[in-house]
Amino acid sequence: MTRGATSPYGVRLKIAVIVVNWNGGDLLRRCLESITGQERPPARVIVADNASQDGSLEAALRLFPWVEPLRLPANVGFAAANNAALEQCGDCDWIALLNPDAFAAPSWLARLAAAAGDHPEYAMFASQMRLAEDIARLDGAGDVYHVSGLVWRAGHGQPAPPADAPREVFSPCAAAALYRRDALADVGGFDERYFCYLEDVDLGFRLRLRGHRCLYVPDAVVHHVGSGMTGKASDFSTYHGHRNLVWTFVKDMPAPLLALYLPQHLLANAASLAWFTARGRGRVLARAKWHALRGLPAMLRARRRVQATRRVGARELRRVMARGWRTPYRARGRRDASPSPAPPAAAPPPAPASAPAVTLERHDVLCLPIIDWDFRFQRPQQLLSQFADAGHRVFYVNITFREDGPPYRLTGKRPGVQEVSLRAPPRSVYTDALDGGARDALFAGLDAMRRDLGLGPTATFVNLPFWWPLAGRLREAFGWPVIYDCMDYHAGFSVIRPEMLAQEGALLESADQVVVSSAFLEAAARKHTARVLRLPNAGEYERFALPLKTRGEPPVIGYYGALEDWIDTDLVADVAERRRDWRFVLVGRPVSADVSRLARLPHVSLPGEQPYPAIPGWLHQFDVAIIPFKRTPLTEATDPVKAYEMLASGKPIVAVPIPEVVALGRLVRLASTAEEFERAIADALRPEDAELVEARRAFAREHTWRKRFETLAPATRATFGRR
Repeated sequence: MTRGATSPYGVRLKIAVIVVNWNGGDLLRRCLESITGQERPPARVIVADNASQDGSLEAALRLFPWVEPLRLPANVGFAAANNAALEQCGDCDWIALLNPDAFAAPSWLARLAAAAGDHPEYAMFASQMRLAEDIARLDGAGDVYHVSGLVWRAGHGQPAPPADAPREVFSPCAAAALYRRDALADVGGFDERYFCYLEDVDLGFRLRLRGHRCLYVPDAVVHHVGSGMTGKASDFSTYHGHRNLVWTFVKDMPAPLLALYLPQHLLANAASLAWFTARGRGRVLARAKWHALRGLPAMLRARRRVQATRRVGARELRRVMARGWRTPYRARGRRDASPSPAPPAAAPPPAPASAPAVTLERHDVLCLPIIDWDFRFQRPQQLLSQFADAGHRVFYVNITFREDGPPYRLTGKRPGVQEVSLRAPPRSVYTDALDGGARDALFAGLDAMRRDLGLGPTATFVNLPFWWPLAGRLREAFGWPVIYDCMDYHAGFSVIRPEMLAQEGALLESADQVVVSSAFLEAAARKHTARVLRLPNAGEYERFALPLKTRGEPPVIGYYGALEDWIDTDLVADVAERRRDWRFVLVGRPVSADVSRLARLPHVSLPGEQPYPAIPGWLHQFDVAIIPFKRTPLTEATDPVKAYEMLASGKPIVAVPIPEVVALGRLVRLASTAEEFERAIADALRPEDAELVEARRAFAREHTWRKRFETLAPATRATFGRR
């Protein structure tokens, strides 16, 4: 994954993200997945691996082939691993550090980059870290350094404020931070003797001594497990933290402050030893302090070098430190006294009075979908995420029903979106008709949710005719308008049965608004109703608009998406058998498609289903992207989302001539047979005019999900009171 050096924030920011891994397991995958999903992708992502034995690095490289691995011969620690990676980043202006157990919100890097562009007087930027197990609470809002040498994360364990402002803090926690690279070079990077824990505080202290300041950026959010690989409050973390605490005070504290606050430092160490001894852990504290004393000669030598290059006076340093004998213990008391959230109930208690005010501008949204939220991130999730970002509460019903338990259960999927699990007799949304008994059970669950959460005006989006009896009942009872978002020719799916499809005519005729994604579907819908809005599919431009990679050998011909029976795998196999000098990659889980011929070819890769945030990285590896659909009524009605994503990447596309792709004109190459595909791909592999690449991207910039929402939102509001 690469990104050009020119920042959209008006300043040249080429950012490398460094992740230090040691047996990170699935945490590393989740971390890299969050990096892949960044609105502003980094120029480089380096995983410095401390000789992991759990296969986590290899697994990550299979999922995220754009990651640059730095394999270290042994576990050299967090500090040394970061320094080794920093040596590889001479082409970058800024360095972002992210722990494997920290998962960045999509806007994390964009917010840090914006802050760096807006505040050139700062060289360090701290993130808002939230507890991964309770994202409503802070893990930290920058590091606090007390004059006694004690350190803690600001706000740890406290409720995350609904609004917060950037402010200066002592230093960032390196689990999620941004540093100016030349500032890191100015102080020589991390002190590798620390191994891990407080090495970031020492780094921040030394940067401060050289005149570099730190800004806390509250909207740069990560969710942090904390000690995800070493264990919370383990002997390992306790030992290194308390040894390094002494070293930092001795090495970095300017002489006037060292003399003034040495009594507090000694008392703080004595208090820590007593506290841990009372809890049966005095041995590990004593060992940490003994080894800290043994290391003092080396730290005093380092102190002479550090203090000799100091540019900031003691008064300025004292200004950004916490003071007061009781302050560290009051801070701990606030953390310990912070009330724990109540355990989640099976269904929230009735609280309509405390529900947010619901207006037509902020109406709620209920989705009766065609797939579950986590199955594959497609049009429903994209559009509903836009509603959520605009302040609407979104409730997305699970397509599998429970036979027991409470009438409904809620699971948060992203800010503003709740997945709703309903109690009802088991039915298949693809093959069954929704009978009265199942409809009434589903209605009861949604009615309970309506009363408990105070739902008012609510737009019901229906993605499949199966739901029509329920949607009609909700409209009859509560006046909730019905919007049928028809994105597919449902009869073309092999899993769909006529019993379910029999209700589509009534849905088309009775819906308050019909939304369709293609000209084919529009023509079909207008036979039933005039209330039709054609809303084509779109793409996430920023996610997919990565710079073109240098074309390699062999060239990579790639597809991603569903591997179902509408994919012409024989066509791809024919081309692959003709061109064994090309590499073919088909990303997706084989379901009803026959991939047996492809699986036998050594130059064809079938990596399986990949998470949506990883897809841009796979697309980035392709030299030519292909859309090899069969020509059937299903595909004739399709407006492929992947076409918009591929155009955003600037890659050449070779596709079968289905109507919505034909409409793209010169932006794609069309082919039907293996011979035509071979010729078109060979042509696409030739050097391309930059104007054509930009034309593809310009088209994709104008066809985003945000722009689609700007059309859909007023059309949705207009349905209220229509009947």
